[in-house]
Amino acid sequence: MCGIAGIINPDRSLQTGVLIHRMNQTMRHRGPDDEGYLLFNNKELTIAKGDDSKPFLSGSKAHIHIKECTSHHTLAFGHRRLSIIDTSAAGHQPMASDNQQSWIIFNGEIYNYIELRNELKIFGHSFTSESDTEVLLKAYTQWGTACVDKLNGMWAFVILDLKKNLIFGARDRIGVKPFYIYNDTKVFAFASEPKALMALPMISKSIDESSIFDYLACSTVERNGHYMIRGIQELPASHAFIYHLKELKLNIYRYYTLNFTERISHYQNTNANIYAQKTRELMQKAVSVRLRSDVPIGFCLSGGIDSSTIVSIAAKINQTKNIEQLGKHLRTFTSINGERGFDESDWAQITAHANHVYWQKTLCTAKDLNDKLQAIIHFQDYPLLSTSTYAQSKVMELASQNGIKILLDGQGGDELFGGYSTFYTSLWLSSIRKLKPGLLINELLNVHNAPFSLKTFAQSIIKISLDQLPESFKPAIANKLKPELKYINKEHWQNKHYSFAGDFSSLDLNSLLHHYYTAGYLKNLLRWEDRCSMQYSIESRTPFSDDLQLMEAIFKIPASYKIHNGWSKKLLRESMRGIIPDAIRNRRDKLGFATPQRKWLTAIAPQMKEGILQLAYLDDYKFIHIDLLLHNWGQIFSSQGAEHSQDLVWRYYNYLLWLSQIKKGGSL
Repeated sequence: MCGIAGIINPDRSLQTGVLIHRMNQTMRHRGPDDEGYLLFNNKELTIAKGDDSKPFLSGSKAHIHIKECTSHHTLAFGHRRLSIIDTSAAGHQPMASDNQQSWIIFNGEIYNYIELRNELKIFGHSFTSESDTEVLLKAYTQWGTACVDKLNGMWAFVILDLKKNLIFGARDRIGVKPFYIYNDTKVFAFASEPKALMALPMISKSIDESSIFDYLACSTVERNGHYMIRGIQELPASHAFIYHLKELKLNIYRYYTLNFTERISHYQNTNANIYAQKTRELMQKAVSVRLRSDVPIGFCLSGGIDSSTIVSIAAKINQTKNIEQLGKHLRTFTSINGERGFDESDWAQITAHANHVYWQKTLCTAKDLNDKLQAIIHFQDYPLLSTSTYAQSKVMELASQNGIKILLDGQGGDELFGGYSTFYTSLWLSSIRKLKPGLLINELLNVHNAPFSLKTFAQSIIKISLDQLPESFKPAIANKLKPELKYINKEHWQNKHYSFAGDFSSLDLNSLLHHYYTAGYLKNLLRWEDRCSMQYSIESRTPFSDDLQLMEAIFKIPASYKIHNGWSKKLLRESMRGIIPDAIRNRRDKLGFATPQRKWLTAIAPQMKEGILQLAYLDDYKFIHIDLLLHNWGQIFSSQGAEHSQDLVWRYYNYLLWLSQIKKGGSL
C-alpha cells in the first residue's frame, strides 16, 4: 500500500517540484518506508529523493533532493512507499521500464503477479526485482492499456509513456484503492487522498454545498463521486484515463463491467451443493493469494461470518504450508466495548479458540472516541457517519502496535452474498413481480431465521412508495417522518434529491447486490477501511471485495441461493460448512463493527455542545438551526430523546471539526 500524486502543468505556471513534495508529505502515513520523485521538463527527466528515501540501487543515476527542485516543470510524480512485496531498493518508485520510456507510480497489490510474471517471461521479459510493481509496468509494456484486464487485485496507478506522449492511469474494478483528480484548463492533478490535492494553490477549499447536504440530511458521502470540496472528484472504480500530453486532453473511460444474472430460479439442493463447493474453492483461492507477502500478516476478527471465514481458511492453509509471515498461530484483532448487544467478543472468541489463533482485543470507550476524533477525521478526509469508524481505527492501531503490516478483513461479504436485512424487501418484491408465489410463501414461513420482520417489510414498501413523489413535496413529508430534519435550514432543500427509501429498493436482489457492490455502500466501507488502515501504515486486504474470479462467479448465481428459508448469506453459510464453527455459521443477528453509539453520544454530549458553540461560526452556509438545536439539547439527549436527532448532532459536530481542519489547511 502506498500513496501516489502527480501534477501536469504544461504552461509551467506552477513550482511543481515544491508542490509535489508538499502533496507527498501530506500522505507520509501511506508510505513511511520510502519516497521518490520524477520531474519532467523539455524532454529532460529529473529523479529526486526525499528525507525518507532509502539508498538507491548501485549504478542508478545521480539523485538530487526534492527541496532543490525549485524550477517550474511540466510534469511531476510523487510516491510514498509502504514496502510489502520485495522490500529492497529494487522496488523503489517511480520505477522505469528497461528503456526508461515508461515510468510508473503504483498504490495497491497485484495478487496474481507471480502468474503474470511467468506469462511475461514467455514473451521474453526479464525482471530485476520480485515486486508486483515491475510486473505491472511490464504488463503495460506488453499489452498496453489492456493490461488491466489481466490483473487480479486492488490498484490505483499512473504510467508516463514518453514514447506515446501520454499518461495512462487506472483504478481497480471495485474501488478498493482511492484515486482523486483535479482538472482545469491549465492543470491536471491526481492523488491518493483529497488532502494532497488541497495542497495545490488553485483549489479554493470552498465546500460543495450539495455534498454537505447529502451528508447531513441523507447520511451519504461522495454521491456521484464528488468530494466535499469543489473541484475534487474521484476517478470511479472500473475506470481508467488517458491524458494526451500534446493535445492536453483528458479522456476517462470504463474498462470493466461486472455482469450479473437477474434470474430467480427455484432452489434445488443439487445446484445448491454445486454452488457451495465452487464458492468454497474460490474463497480458499482468494484468501491464499492474499497471503503473499514479505511482511507480517494479521486478521480483523469481528465474530461474524465474513471475518470468521477468512480467519478459518487462512488457519487451515497455514497448517499445511507454515507460511512464515503468518507465524505459528494467526494473529487476530477485535474491538470490544463491554456493552451487551454491541460487544461481539463472545462470538469472536468462538472462532479464535476453534482455530487456535493469537487473539488480542482493544477496548473502545466514549472518552477515547472523543479524544481521537480529530485525528480520525484528519486521516479519513471526511467527517464520520458513525462511531463504528472509530472502532475500526482502534483495531488497526492495535495491529500496528503488534508489528503487523498487513490485515485481512471481511469487507464485501454482505454485498456479495446478501447479508443486510434490507435485501429481503428486494427478494420478496421480486418474487411477487416475477410470479414466484412459492418462493414468497417459503420465505414468509421462515422469516424467524431472518434479521427482518413483516413490520419492517411494510415500512420499507411505504418508504419506497414515498420516493415516487414529486421532489417539491418531499421536504414537508420528510420533516413529519424524521423530526430531526427540522434542524436543517429549509433553503438548503432547493433542487436537492432526498430519498425516503434509503437502503430499501424494489430492484431484483442480484441487481441490488450489484449496486451495493459496485456503486453503493461497499464504496463507503472500502474508503473507511483504506483510511483506517493507512492511518497506521497498514495494508488492508479484502478478499470478498476485489477477487475477480470470486465476484464474477457469485454474481452469475441466482439470487434464490443467497437468501433462502429466511437465512441471509445462505450460499456462504453452506460453503463454509465444516470450515467455520457452526455457532458462527448459524448466527441470525448482524452486527459488524457495532458500537453503542447512542450511549456514547450521550456521554460526550457536553463536549459536542462546546465544540458546536465554538465552531458554528465556520459554517458560512448555516446548514443547521443552531438556536433550535441548542434549545432542544436537553430533550435530544434525555433518556427519551430522539435517537436520529442525536445522530444529526453527531454528524454536524463532525462536519464542524472537519471544516475547522479545512480552514487550517488540513492540519490537526
